[in-house]
Amino acid sequence: MDKNLAEIWEQRLREHEQSGQTIASWCKHNNIRTNQFFYWRRKLRPEKKQDQPQIKWIAVPKNPAKTSGITITLGQIKIEITPGFDPKLLREIIEVLT
Repeated sequence: MDKNLAEIWEQRLREHEQSGQTIASWCKHNNIRTNQFFYWRRKLRPEKKQDQPQIKWIAVPKNPAKTSGITITLGQIKIEITPGFDPKLLREIIEVLT
């Protein structure tokens, strides 16, 4: 691992924590891709991953748009997916929440 790059990312992670912003808004404001942020956070702070609850996967209809919808529950957060949802937006929301 490049030590200079790791130091840059460690500083960025601290700046995000101090900002009080969500990861998505902080990354957008700093012109950083969220997938880069998550990659470096996992690489530099692997211990935080252990604190996260285990994910429980369930079967979802192949095309939720043809059903009346589904609800995803993440702790106290509920995400309702209705016909015509945007899969890219859902992916971004889940990245921010996890």
